[in-house]
Amino acid sequence: EEWGKLHRNSRTKYKNLIKEISPVDLTDLMKSTLKANEKQLQKQIDFWQHEFKFWK
Repeated sequence: EEWGKLHRNSRTKYKNLIKEISPVDLTDLMKSTLKANEKQLQKQIDFWQHEFKFWK
């Protein structure tokens, strides 16, 4: 995958950046974003379930 193609120093840099921002709680933002897009997401789920006949 793409992560494996990155140079070791770049991976370390990005891991450190993630560690720095990880205390930021994005839960509420993610929940509100999902809620705002709920109808559109449900339509997409319904389409893919119907298209590939999952769970039937």
